[in-house]
Amino acid sequence: MNSKKSYFSALVTLVPVTALAAFLFAVGLKLSPDGTAAIPKALALTFIALLSWYLVHNVLHETGHAVAAKISGAKILEFSVFFLDFYRVGNKTKFKLSVKSAYAGWVSFVCYDPDSSERSLRLSLIGGLIGTLTTLVIIGVTFAIFRTFTAYYLVLMGAFSVAYMVVINYVCRFYGTDGALLFDEKGRSAAFKRSARILKAESAMYLGKELSEVFGGSVPETELIYYDILAALSKGRTTVAEEVAKSLEKMQNMSDNELIAVLFEKFFIACVLNDEEKIAILKDDFLYAEGTLPAALRAHAKYRYLTGETEWAKSLEKSYLRSLEDLPLSGYVSTERAVYERYFDGET
Repeated sequence: MNSKKSYFSALVTLVPVTALAAFLFAVGLKLSPDGTAAIPKALALTFIALLSWYLVHNVLHETGHAVAAKISGAKILEFSVFFLDFYRVGNKTKFKLSVKSAYAGWVSFVCYDPDSSERSLRLSLIGGLIGTLTTLVIIGVTFAIFRTFTAYYLVLMGAFSVAYMVVINYVCRFYGTDGALLFDEKGRSAAFKRSARILKAESAMYLGKELSEVFGGSVPETELIYYDILAALSKGRTTVAEEVAKSLEKMQNMSDNELIAVLFEKFFIACVLNDEEKIAILKDDFLYAEGTLPAALRAHAKYRYLTGETEWAKSLEKSYLRSLEDLPLSGYVSTERAVYERYFDGET
């Protein structure tokens, strides 16, 4: 696992943003009729403009994703933007504060018809693009209506903020960004196909199907996803699950979430096979990333049983079973329980 990946991504984002913001700040001072006396004002305007336009863009972009997905016939399970995370638990909508969404918002949805996953994904991506373009239109209208220096400065900083997001999200086309999914080979890219396959699997699980039903017991040669590991484990096919994990490990540019999920399963499989060498190699990365996700708790419990720390293992096992309660994807819960019954039978 490359634990430095997220730090590098943050650095790549932070350096040009800081440099360009400083340049625009200097330009603002130069253009200001108040000269250097305007420094406090310019600092305040810089902060307000960058923050407010980022918020406007984030809200419109994610709303575009959600509205388009809804129009396509999907069900929205989670909508997260600027510290607020709205999510479904049963038939109720709840919310919590989320630090992660301050950096980038997201929308999670499933399709009532799993076979329509590609269409819903494509429409949702188009909706996000419309939200971004709407933000640029609002900036242009603001520039046309207001004629004061303060308004010009706010618009200048806002245009920079949104334009930078457009470059990162659409122009550069890093793996998994909206631009890569929507435009590369007109939606026929491996990234798009894998994302659509993940959506199809999650949609089917939302409707109550186990992964073994969704995939029919077969493992594709291309477009492998994390759920292929879980499907194999639910049928007790440990060797197949291990091979899928190895294949995924060789893939370039998986998302951080999928990388971590694959790590959890690799560690779990190593514990199931009592492979001391692999356990030693993976243990530090696993314990560093280990959290409260079901796969993490399952793997950790298996490890503690293996090391003879029975009471700790039992506590983790109970936490694992509790973590499966109230999850929106009932098929995922059934799949996890199938894994549990196969690999924890007789542990306690």
